[in-house]
Amino acid sequence: MLFGGFDGGGVRKDTLVLCDGTWSALEPSGSHPAPRALHASCTVRNRVVIHGGWGGGTRLLADLWILSIDVSAGFRWRHVVPPDEHLMPSARQGHSAIACGDSEVLLFGGDTGGMLSNELWSWQSHGGRWAQLQPSGEAPSPRTAHVAGLLHPSDLADKRGCALHGGFLVIYGGRDPKDRCLADVFLFSLVENCWSAPQLAGDVPRPVCSAASCGLGECLLVDGGRDDDGWVGHL
Repeated sequence: MLFGGFDGGGVRKDTLVLCDGTWSALEPSGSHPAPRALHASCTVRNRVVIHGGWGGGTRLLADLWILSIDVSAGFRWRHVVPPDEHLMPSARQGHSAIACGDSEVLLFGGDTGGMLSNELWSWQSHGGRWAQLQPSGEAPSPRTAHVAGLLHPSDLADKRGCALHGGFLVIYGGRDPKDRCLADVFLFSLVENCWSAPQLAGDVPRPVCSAASCGLGECLLVDGGRDDDGWVGHL
């Protein structure tokens, strides 16, 4: 599923789905999110969650929307207002959202409008509440346009082969407050509530921002992006 984005002339608000190799436009019911790009998005079970983004011009957004996917009832957008609107992430773009289990979303970093963030927030679908986490350890520096994913090492898997209660949020690269691309990696332990910075070995990727990524069990795939010299095509 794809929502919005920037097409070179402005921000969009269309909802598209890729099925059997073919893109098609959706017309979900309910109120629709405003046009935006550089928003954070992830899938939690049969729901797509989007947060914030750039609304065009100088407008940054802080709203949260859920697209429910139901075979019988169809697609429906819903604006989620937290019980306490004073306890929620500020408006931002270029941040990340990663689904953690069936009911939690972890949101990290982003550009809040002149300042970059390294805040880590948790949103629980049960109750719709936000909480800013305060992990111990060495946290990533403030950044935007980074890569994020969820890793589940095999030794944490349960008997069904699913690591439901362990794993790591991984943050890689991005752009720093001086507009430089980064190449560092940080892990947030879901069990220990702690940041760490592992030593890197092998063919370490060059500093990059705005790359695409996907977490697959023990692996994080990173494709493309932009370095300090321009766009790259490495996987």
